[in-house]
Amino acid sequence: MVEDSGQTGLLGVPGRYIASYQSDSEAQISRDGKQIAYACGRSGYPEVRVDANDGYSPELTRRLLRELPDFQPAFVEEMFPENVDHYRELKAFLNQQHLKTLIADGEGQSKLEGLMPYMEARVVDVYQADMNRFGIEGIMQEAASVGTRGFIGPHNWGSLVGFYMILHIGRAIANFYRAENDPLDSDVLIADGYVIRDGSATVPDEPGFGLKINGERFASTIKPRFDLRL
Repeated sequence: MVEDSGQTGLLGVPGRYIASYQSDSEAQISRDGKQIAYACGRSGYPEVRVDANDGYSPELTRRLLRELPDFQPAFVEEMFPENVDHYRELKAFLNQQHLKTLIADGEGQSKLEGLMPYMEARVVDVYQADMNRFGIEGIMQEAASVGTRGFIGPHNWGSLVGFYMILHIGRAIANFYRAENDPLDSDVLIADGYVIRDGSATVPDEPGFGLKINGERFASTIKPRFDLRL
């Protein structure tokens, strides 16, 4: 969603379900299937995304999605370790089942070159290079490389500044998907130009990302560990 003033960027969290790790695959499928169905049907979130942190296999992923015929996750992320052939099979399965669920991955890559095989094969829909690892220029290069072959949803966890960076990137690219943010806040960082409402966020036009430092609060919270004098 791009506007000349009061730019809004879609948010990606809450609405995420982290799939479980269990040695018993039947118990894993049963537990996660029930939890995802509840989240999709009862939580009130319009979209639910599933992140397995590579804890599933390709076959378990397909079995899980078969358990959810009435509840389609917006995307499945890192269901199993990255593999072009396995993702090609998953993409074919989603098409055969008439599921609109997208495939998201890429946060573990350290260089753009690692994502290129997936772009060329068109087996990933949402590319998630890490915001703080790639930086603004790196994510912009990723967006240009993906082009119309997918969307950009940078990985961002534990970084409030990273979240604000993603929102600004959302203003500049046409294939922006979502801005990921875990529940963080700061009484040192003043971000008055950012207003989150109904799953979207405004983005200020001011320099420096529109962020300011609360000098008094910063001074009261820092703990110098050593002093360097020349």
